[in-house]
Amino acid sequence: EYLYKCYNGDIPWNAMIDWLSEDKELYKLVMKAFRYGFKLMLDQTLLGGLCDDEELEEALISYDHDWYIGKESDCDWGLAVMENRRNL
Repeated sequence: EYLYKCYNGDIPWNAMIDWLSEDKELYKLVMKAFRYGFKLMLDQTLLGGLCDDEELEEALISYDHDWYIGKESDCDWGLAVMENRRNL
């Protein structure tokens, strides 16, 4: 439940959340990094581990180009649909 809430941007309050929330661009980057990390963890668990840094780089590039990793209610969801992303 905790990971699901964080994935959806419902981050429980802590000392740093006020500071992070003040900078919208930084908040957006932190959420993207969290979601990519979560997806990478699932891929590692379900599909097997990566062998080296090159495979990690390929996976992250694939996330950028082939996937939309986020909430359906975000504005970026509509952009991903318009771009015909293969994995929404």
